[in-house]
Amino acid sequence: MKLKKIASLALAGIMAVSMLAGCDGSSSSKPTEPDVNPVDSSLANYVNSELDAKYTNILKLSADSTLDSALSKAAAMIDENELKATSTDWITKGSAIQNSFIEMVKADTCDFDDFANTTKDTVVADLIIVPGNFTEDGMKDQVVTMMKGIINTRNMPTDGTSGGKTYNYTYNGSIAVVKVESNSGEYSAYVVGLVVDQTVKEVVTGGV
Repeated sequence: MKLKKIASLALAGIMAVSMLAGCDGSSSSKPTEPDVNPVDSSLANYVNSELDAKYTNILKLSADSTLDSALSKAAAMIDENELKATSTDWITKGSAIQNSFIEMVKADTCDFDDFANTTKDTVVADLIIVPGNFTEDGMKDQVVTMMKGIINTRNMPTDGTSGGKTYNYTYNGSIAVVKVESNSGEYSAYVVGLVVDQTVKEVVTGGV
């Protein structure tokens, strides 16, 4: 009888440990990240070719491997609600993915208004969300439209003044895109990363 009782207690102990292990495993599990896939790297060339000179005289875009890497990492943090987007727009301001992206590309801000009347070089970075039901060509056209809305002398002035001094501004930018799909496969979106560098040069007049 004693042997049976000992065996019974031992079995109960094993089951309890097993159940605890199961609980521990489920509580420590983390949701898997969404699928992030690269898209055709010709986006920069396509956008440049579709923009008139009034845009490209202000800003020309290029591909950049550092941006590619940062975008892929940031896109993995996207909130599923962003993947449900039904229209093309900028990422939600202040979102975790936006803040992480800005930090990864070492930008100063996401606000293009910060280019105005500045006295020092400034880097602006932001993300565009394009609904995943667009084809890659359709996505590119959506990006062109967004660029036409942002590339102008109001957002990217060619000169400015501060403290009685005048400054000239020039710009160069890089752009990249990935496609992100939710874990369920139900939602997807293109995530476009844009980084614009402003170079500031003081205008010196007169002289000896």
